[in-house]
Amino acid sequence: MDSAKEAKQHILHENQSARVDIMKLDLSSVKSVESFVDNFIALDLPLNILMCYSDKKAYGQSKLANILHANELSRRLKGAATTCYVALHPSLKGVTGKYFLDCNEFQPSAFARDKILGSKLWDFSNKLIKSLSKP
Repeated sequence: MDSAKEAKQHILHENQSARVDIMKLDLSSVKSVESFVDNFIALDLPLNILMCYSDKKAYGQSKLANILHANELSRRLKGAATTCYVALHPSLKGVTGKYFLDCNEFQPSAFARDKILGSKLWDFSNKLIKSLSKP
């Protein structure tokens, strides 16, 4: 919310007649989404811009997406590696579907190991790419 307040102040500095309402929304929480929707509907206003952003969560989600994609790619390509170390080191021959950090195998979170979530992300990404490539 602190970032949102800063953004609001910046917008109002640039355009003093702007109306900027800030409402908290955590997309990872169904309860938060339901609360946001109820509160927003009660305002009876048009929704012009929606920004749900937390730099730490966004960074974590991007890393999670990287791991899920790498694991799904590994499953689909049976051993694709994303780094030179993993691809070339003799002791890692045949190793697949693992996460490495600083050239060491590292146990990713339970979310990152979720095969169903990885498959859903893969399918969603393919659909998105196909929809963007249509004229």
